[in-house]
Amino acid sequence: MGWVTLTLRKTELKKSHSDYQKELLDISRRKRQMAREYHYEQLLFNNDYKEERDSLYTNYKATSDALRDQISQETSNPSLTDPNGNPKVDQNKIDDLNRQINEEKENYERLNMMAQEERDEELQRLENEANDEETMLDQEQVEIEAQLEAISAEIEAVGEAISSQIQASTIKLS
Repeated sequence: MGWVTLTLRKTELKKSHSDYQKELLDISRRKRQMAREYHYEQLLFNNDYKEERDSLYTNYKATSDALRDQISQETSNPSLTDPNGNPKVDQNKIDDLNRQINEEKENYERLNMMAQEERDEELQRLENEANDEETMLDQEQVEIEAQLEAISAEIEAVGEAISSQIQASTIKLS
């Protein structure tokens, strides 16, 4: 009767083997899902960054264009005249407007750099999270694969034991 017990053990091992194979399949699915989610989140952050950068540029461009228009008006329609009645350009006002244009450009570049740094930090955070989760799944996969190998070896050993038990218990007619 030992071979009956061994056969039951072999059946239980095969069930465990298929359960572990299902777990490996689930891990593979979770990895693919995680990769899709990571890619999607990257796209969202990149799109948000592009919109923010475009908005910053639009604001900068509008402000600097308005200041350049003021410079153009000052040089084409001077408000002051010299003692001879000739038009005189207010150089101080033009210099002030040029300084404001430079300040706007510096402010735009600073805000753009800050947005880039925020985006890079967020993408790095996402990548770290994804790497941590992937590492955890890889460790789980290695453990399951080791269990599968052990179960496969035990199934083979039990199969051989069943065979030898059956041969030992056969009635020999001589």
